[in-house]
Amino acid sequence: MDWIRSRALNAVTWALKEGYVFDYVLLIVLMVLNFGVAVEVVEPKERFFIPGDPTLSYPKQDDKMVPSWLLVLVAGAGPLGIFAMWQLRMRSWVDWHHSSLSAAEAFALASTWKRWMNLVGRLRPDWYGLITLVTEKASAVWLLFGPELLSNSSPGPRASHAAVRALHLY
Repeated sequence: MDWIRSRALNAVTWALKEGYVFDYVLLIVLMVLNFGVAVEVVEPKERFFIPGDPTLSYPKQDDKMVPSWLLVLVAGAGPLGIFAMWQLRMRSWVDWHHSSLSAAEAFALASTWKRWMNLVGRLRPDWYGLITLVTEKASAVWLLFGPELLSNSSPGPRASHAAVRALHLY
């Protein structure tokens, strides 16, 4: 029983001594900023648009979109797998820990930056194409919500954005 306590104490001492606590705290803070604060605290901008505006008339192109699962596989699991295979050969799991932690921090920082730029940035060029595609595809759901879906007088702060995204998935 004492050896378990001493191993746990050694692990905590190692984490504090080597400074990994700061890295893990930074990773947790970035994830909270990415998934918690950005979604729950920030109000979406009111975006004025005129139907038929040529700056918003780019068509939606499904063949040029990268699926989310492929992004996670390439950006997350790919480097971690390469790191693990290399460290199997080199037998240095401390280096694997360093590389995995660095990759996780880089991924969290990049996704947090992208999320906040999407919240405060400008519209995508195919934004209007997404809305017209949604309204044409899901006319039954459109009848349930009515034409108020895209107006600025929505009942909640994110109701129109959430409804448009839900219709897009339909």
